[in-house]
Amino acid sequence: MKKLIIVGALIILTIHILGCNTSPQSEATNNIVAKSTTNIHNTLSVADKDAYENLDFINKEVLIGKLRFPLLVNTNGITPIAVYNTKTDNEYYGFINNIDGGYVLPIYQYLDMNGDEYFSGGLEPVKKNDRFGFINIKGETVIDFIYDEARAFKDGLAVIKKDGLYGYINLKGDIIIPPTYQQASNFFEDMNVAVVELSNKKQALIDKKGNIKISFDNLELILNKDSDKYSPYLVITNKNKKALLKIENGMIKYMTDFLYDSLYENGLIFNYTKNNNNSNSESGIINDNGQAFYEEKHPTPENQSIVYEPIDNHYIIRNNEGLVGLADKNKNIIIEPQFYSIHPLDKKATYWCVITKDSKNAVIDGNGNYVLEPLDATVSPLQEKSSFCIVENYNSTNINKRLFDLKNKKYIGKNFEHIYSLGEDFVVMIDNNKSGLMNKDGEFVIEPYNNFIYNEHSNGYIIKSNDKGSYITNLVGEKTSNEVYQSISPIDTFNYRIVMNNFKYGLADKDGNLLIPTICKMIKVLDKNSAQIVLSEDYQAIIGTVSIPQ
Repeated sequence: MKKLIIVGALIILTIHILGCNTSPQSEATNNIVAKSTTNIHNTLSVADKDAYENLDFINKEVLIGKLRFPLLVNTNGITPIAVYNTKTDNEYYGFINNIDGGYVLPIYQYLDMNGDEYFSGGLEPVKKNDRFGFINIKGETVIDFIYDEARAFKDGLAVIKKDGLYGYINLKGDIIIPPTYQQASNFFEDMNVAVVELSNKKQALIDKKGNIKISFDNLELILNKDSDKYSPYLVITNKNKKALLKIENGMIKYMTDFLYDSLYENGLIFNYTKNNNNSNSESGIINDNGQAFYEEKHPTPENQSIVYEPIDNHYIIRNNEGLVGLADKNKNIIIEPQFYSIHPLDKKATYWCVITKDSKNAVIDGNGNYVLEPLDATVSPLQEKSSFCIVENYNSTNINKRLFDLKNKKYIGKNFEHIYSLGEDFVVMIDNNKSGLMNKDGEFVIEPYNNFIYNEHSNGYIIKSNDKGSYITNLVGEKTSNEVYQSISPIDTFNYRIVMNNFKYGLADKDGNLLIPTICKMIKVLDKNSAQIVLSEDYQAIIGTVSIPQ
């Protein structure tokens, strides 16, 4: 089951990669794209040759060179491709997409192969003839290739470099902020400011008209924990002293003056230290309103010192014997140092996993009370279920896992080999290659009886596996086809499945009958009648759209 799940996850990544069936562009550079109908099947195996010849191509492009693409799918459905040309010893770049169809042939000298969002604002910076410009998703040039460097559009503006200096253009290619800066960042979403380096080497925040809002020696950006966006809070440094700022709609608000020697984010608060005139070091916290709270000194036994280590909205405290405890965000001690280790078991830090001085594992609540008493077993969280944990007995020669309900302080079910979450309401339990489905109350919805994928059960199918591979049955265990695959994906919106054999992909109907042979490096269903595929062998590849046999 574990092997099936891993391979299935790779398929799910792959089926989101490819796109559509609009007409491909015809431009070719350095013989990377061969407009001839060179037969790729010269490099295919005998079995794959027959399968290839039976494909009904709607359109096709043959590429000369070694094809590569990233494993992970871009967030907006675009996958960059690279083709290595042995004659020129260069790589050229293009795109495959599943937004509105087609592909951009690999004719460009450079693009960001690790980009997080391609064609932001509808345009993408690429390099051609040693200059940068912008193309649309059809490969048409929208902004001429006149720049030394160009970056992706963010918040309506893109950074460009010309004659060694940086500035900004809009989606029409108009210069909005002239290139006068030594360095420049993108504009930050929701803040309407960017960071630039001035000619005097100082940094500055500018607005979208190029007005300098504030200059400083250094700036520290803070990422939101729950997103990939930057926090509106910034830490800036001038003359070795730090201050906290907040930016809202391009307006800057000073939360503190330049008072602090160190200042760093810790959840919804900021920890600070500063040296006073009498050479005493002061530390404390600043809340999100800019209010500073001086650290209270806690009485400790003679010759004892306490070290505070921030974690989420708490502190792990450590004494000079190496024992640890817990303090709240104001450094009030909740649990005196008494454990070898302590770490949160869930995101809300409702429960904490600890190792006691006699090397036993246990779970405590935020007040230090035992929820799961110390025992000779490992304790781990159950993903998506903050009030459950998995207890594994490591003294047994067999894998022995049990589910423990932290809220009600009781075990649920018997011993299992594997336990994992299925959404928020269900848990899958596996024992002796038999899978069962349990609800959050510990009641079996499906008693363990075979190894199968649960989200197919509601559609009337079971995906089973054995030492020969994976196959599909109905709910009473009858095979729906005689095909056996290395891996099988769930049914898509067109009632097809992506299937895999020998680490190549094909297409099957919902019963598992093969429609497009498993000879593809990538495959994407476009509609009920067509799919885009990528074939690649040695130094030749094909990108094209084929008809799906009905």
